Amino acid sequence: MRNVLYYITTLIFFIGSFYNAYADNNVNINIQKATTKNNVSYLYVEHHNLPIISLTLAFKKAGYAYDTPDKQGLAYFTSQILKEGSQNSSGIDFIKQLESKGIELTFNIDQDNFYITVKTLSENLEYALSLLSDCLLYPTNDDEIFDRIKDEQITHIKSLYSAPNFIAESELFNAIFEGHPYSNRNYGTISTVSNINEEDVQSYIKSSFDKNQIVISAAGDINSTKLSNLLDKYLLSKLPSGNICCQRHTTKRNNVCNRWSTL
Repeated sequence: MRNVLYYITTLIFFIGSFYNAYADNNVNINIQKATTKNNVSYLYVEHHNLPIISLTLAFKKAGYAYDTPDKQGLAYFTSQILKEGSQNSSGIDFIKQLESKGIELTFNIDQDNFYITVKTLSENLEYALSLLSDCLLYPTNDDEIFDRIKDEQITHIKSLYSAPNFIAESELFNAIFEGHPYSNRNYGTISTVSNINEEDVQSYIKSSFDKNQIVISAAGDINSTKLSNLLDKYLLSKLPSGNICCQRHTTKRNNVCNRWSTL
């Protein structure tokens, strides 16, 4: 049942956007399911009026609630690192590569999951997935970029904790979710973000982007056979597949999460 909910959640993003685009044309939305050769299933909505594809990948149990206490903010920090590209192309060069093909690549988190969204012309889908693959497998290791992102995150945290509404909201979350990881904030704290190093980011990626934890949804100008082959080629054949994301828990946090899951 939980997997079904994840599929529905990720697909809603696309159904919403495509429904708005075609609301006046009485478009019937037909949700279909396909399975790749790597035995990963995904849902998709096929629509060929425009040569555009939207693709969302959600990695379960990779959100900020799974950050360890001394590394709070790591999931968010990693999302910002991935936006900077890969070891093959980072910073301005990476942005130019995306812009030259009209590709939109975004990385976001919530308490539970890590989300990746790809929006591209259908003719550029393979190129877009190759760039995404590079980001996930070989994220940039540029020290200047790493330090800049850390400084930006710490500066943002400082500004948040000078805002009364954020302070009040934090206290509310602490009261509601006392002792539970949901009481954490996605940005972390100044001290925990200061503790984050490059090895932490690499460890997060290896332990969170697991093939067994991925949920995929797509919409637009889709050929499911082609999409399945590209997903296998650039992502699913390269991601680990051992449910290793559970290693991000400490025993204490596991016990807390288990206690809340029974309520």
